[in-house]
Amino acid sequence: MNKPTIALTLGDPAGIGPELIAKLLNIPNLIDHANIVVIGDSWLWQQGQQIAGVQINTRLIDCLADARQYENEQQFLLVAVDTIMPEEVTLGAATSGGGSSVLQVLDLCLKAVSMHDIDA
Repeated sequence: MNKPTIALTLGDPAGIGPELIAKLLNIPNLIDHANIVVIGDSWLWQQGQQIAGVQINTRLIDCLADARQYENEQQFLLVAVDTIMPEEVTLGAATSGGGSSVLQVLDLCLKAVSMHDIDA
């Protein structure tokens, strides 16, 4: 049986989502249970890992439609998008730019689910 392919968003760029995702992916053997794809701005993913004090090995892929071809590899995946610039973000401050960033990523995920590129 194939592992489910699951996209994890980094959430609001001003929030705690990026470091929580980094800590989650640092759990031993997690990769054995799902083909996990992180989706978000690459600078935000790097910042989240830095704040969490972990370094998660990820393979950069072009889009969510490519994720299933890596389901048998023991590596997390990353779809990097450009939704917001770092200088537009103040940690802990909700903004319309942060909301727009979240909506862009969620839109990509919803399209991928409807196309059966990911399971969740």
